[in-house]
Amino acid sequence: MKRFFFLIVSAVLLLTACNKQTDVLVQGVKFVSSSQTLYVGESIMLDVVIVPSNAVNKSLQWGTTNANVVSVSQSGEIRAIAPGKATVSVISKDGAFKDTCEITVLPITYAV
Repeated sequence: MKRFFFLIVSAVLLLTACNKQTDVLVQGVKFVSSSQTLYVGESIMLDVVIVPSNAVNKSLQWGTTNANVVSVSQSGEIRAIAPGKATVSVISKDGAFKDTCEITVLPITYAV
């Protein structure tokens, strides 16, 4: 009887260990477009592909090289503030993967 009980307990432990899901880590981030042109006052959402698509932690950090030209929210919304150029970056939460997108902001022109 002890042997039977030991076999059952061993089988349950083995099945539990085999069913344990491991975390799928991010292996890359990439902007869909490497550059965008906006006019002052416009906003866009930059699309990012996270590889693999089933990664567990898809959190991203966003930044800009020139906050006077564009602002960037932590959800990836870019807002054109003033004419000029800026580089927007996205970094995976673990910091291992990064990509950039060049943003050109043009002034609004009016026909006379």
